[in-house]
Amino acid sequence: MGGKDSKRLRGVGSGAAIWGAGAIGIACGLGYLAEAAFLAAVTFAILNLHDWFESRAKDGAE
Repeated sequence: MGGKDSKRLRGVGSGAAIWGAGAIGIACGLGYLAEAAFLAAVTFAILNLHDWFESRAKDGAE
């Protein structure tokens, strides 16, 4: 999960992206294209915000 020197969970963004892609694929397969597009936009926004907050946390820790 995390490195030996880190007490933090790692790979959360990757896991979230995989689950999000699966949900978007299922929505498309069931014919919910508008919902799938909305899910794609929300997933994109959340993952970008996660990266932004993570980079700010690293900058503040140094």
